[in-house]
Amino acid sequence: MAFLKKVFSGPYRRAVQLEQEGNLREAAQQYALAGEHDKVVEIHLRVAGLARDPRERQEALRAALAHAEAQNLAPRVQQAARALAEEQASAARARGLASELDRRTLAEAAALWRKAGDQERAGDALRELGRLDEAATAYKEVGAINKMEAVFAHEQTSRQKASALRDGWSTFQAALANGDRAAARASIDECCRISPENAEYRDARTSLLGRWLKPGLLRGRLADKRLTVIGAFPAKMGRDPECTIALRDQGVSRVHAVVTTEGGGFYLSDVDSKNGTRLNGLPLSGSLPLAGEGVFAVGEGVDLAFAVRRPGAPGSSGQAVLNLAVVRGVDKGALYFLSAGEIAPRRAGGGADLPGELRFKTVDGNVLIEPADGAPLLLNGTKVVGAVLPLQGDRITVGPAVLEVE
Repeated sequence: MAFLKKVFSGPYRRAVQLEQEGNLREAAQQYALAGEHDKVVEIHLRVAGLARDPRERQEALRAALAHAEAQNLAPRVQQAARALAEEQASAARARGLASELDRRTLAEAAALWRKAGDQERAGDALRELGRLDEAATAYKEVGAINKMEAVFAHEQTSRQKASALRDGWSTFQAALANGDRAAARASIDECCRISPENAEYRDARTSLLGRWLKPGLLRGRLADKRLTVIGAFPAKMGRDPECTIALRDQGVSRVHAVVTTEGGGFYLSDVDSKNGTRLNGLPLSGSLPLAGEGVFAVGEGVDLAFAVRRPGAPGSSGQAVLNLAVVRGVDKGALYFLSAGEIAPRRAGGGADLPGELRFKTVDGNVLIEPADGAPLLLNGTKVVGAVLPLQGDRITVGPAVLEVE
């Protein structure tokens, strides 16, 4: 009797007619009035299957799931939850999980798969999201031992990676502050290798390399003097700003002359310049050694005083030092110190009158700075111990001596 009563009820007859006409949404409403709740869920699922617009599909699937849950229709709950999970996950993955919304969408899909009883697919989604503990739990529930072990291995690797990044970043910051820039560079390079997608590491590395000095070359201001320390050879001089010894005079060729070192000594050569080079008043032909003290002219308007200090002489340690001072020309007062060893500017000769608290030395092609006689050194206001590899913008203070690195 109950069946006949339902069959001949108005809502049921209207629902059947509307379904036959293809008016599925209204049919679902009439089936609900007739108490045909399983049919309501079926209709919503059919609407989702026919919908072309993703939003319409999701709306129909959510309606199916909500009705199934409200009426405690367990098989239909699983069916609707599984279909909605697949829809959500497909949409999120298609966008590459590029936004927080995508991640929330995939997390919802994982919860729906768990509701549908598909723990393995739920674990897959949780693993994509990096929620490894939850993924392992889902795999364990369904007996996916291989996947569970893979998650544990990945988690261990992730923890090791995170630990390496923490240590590397800490080392980078400390080394950058204490002047061990070679260690800082090695650390930030390793951080970028481990985590190339991390913008903070990339920006830090770009900033560091942007301040890195050319090999064997340091330029700066010490007191009121322009100072250049050169530890790489040959050292070109000329009007070209890229020359190691850049001389701003129109009578100087772009690359005018060059200083080389051989057998512990220094040699000066003219590079087919237009206005020539003169050593102690005599035109320079070929390559001649620089010895003792003297003056050489570069073109018609620039004179440089030089002084060579041999090992054991004041201002040198182990290797010879060539001190140059521009005594005539646009760059008058500029000082250049050349050596593959150690330089103490005050004692280098050539008319320099600079504080001797700073010592320069060339190590592995880089010019380092350290305090003389154990005096304290401040790097950008912070006391450091040992030699410093300077960067552009550094302020290095030892006693009254203040060097601004350019």
